[in-house]
Amino acid sequence: MITKTLYVIVLENEKWVLHMSKQTEPEKIFMECKLLYSFTKNNNPLSIHESINITSELEIDMYVKKYMSFYGIENVRGGSYSTEVLDDHLHRTLYHELGYSFPIIETELDIIENIMNKCECFPKLPKSDIDKLKNHVEEKLNDYYKTKRDYESVKSYCVDDNLVEIDRTFIDDLNWISNVSALSYDVPAYKIKQDIYTNYQRILKKMNAIYNIFLKLKDDLSFEPIIYLQKPYVCLDNYVYHFKNKNTVNDNDKMKELLSVYEYMFYFVLNRKEELEFDLSTFTTKYIKELNYMLEYINMIQ
Repeated sequence: MITKTLYVIVLENEKWVLHMSKQTEPEKIFMECKLLYSFTKNNNPLSIHESINITSELEIDMYVKKYMSFYGIENVRGGSYSTEVLDDHLHRTLYHELGYSFPIIETELDIIENIMNKCECFPKLPKSDIDKLKNHVEEKLNDYYKTKRDYESVKSYCVDDNLVEIDRTFIDDLNWISNVSALSYDVPAYKIKQDIYTNYQRILKKMNAIYNIFLKLKDDLSFEPIIYLQKPYVCLDNYVYHFKNKNTVNDNDKMKELLSVYEYMFYFVLNRKEELEFDLSTFTTKYIKELNYMLEYINMIQ
């Protein structure tokens, strides 16, 4: 069974595109997207959110709909839904499958009408009962906003003014470092091939992001010397650039240990990210709107 890779790509303006590619370098994947999708003309690719192994192109639409249900139909494209402006019949199908009414304004009015019906008795209720309901609604909204903030804090990290997304491609990055370190050559650093240098610097930024996000979640990681965790290039430069160093052979085990620790930190962060992503998915758009309208209504009548 042939496995292909589906990339979930973050675009400008809080947009998303899902794209299947044979490429592994982000720059080449982004270029494919720019050439294939008009949706990316005004929404440039920023980063890879995650990579998903699929065995059938039919799976693409499934993941596209998953992201549409989470971020909104107008904000996600890919698969059978790649055109910038979707045909009416596709819109209607998506609204039906994802649990929306059509058009959107009808859904908004239905929510408001439902709330007004529920709240008809409020003027007759004791103020203490209304306050209790208000507190309950505020708690639910606070849960949502806290979950959203927590998710935002683990899904990416800003390194040198660049937003670095945490995704499963990091395992490929660790393997790349291991493979490059095994090559047999010894040249000055300034003669290293540009693609190796560029990829290595990109990976170092991702390691920086993972380390700092991990520290937000857990602070009891034991590793010596600590400088290798804080600045992994101190250890890895010798292997990626193959500097002549009498300590390189002796430190080879330390390099492998460092990569292993970073793999542990990555999965720790990824698991937390996916937990929060699932928690966020339980807060449907309709539910959040109901809570917000309910809170506004209570504030208006008090």
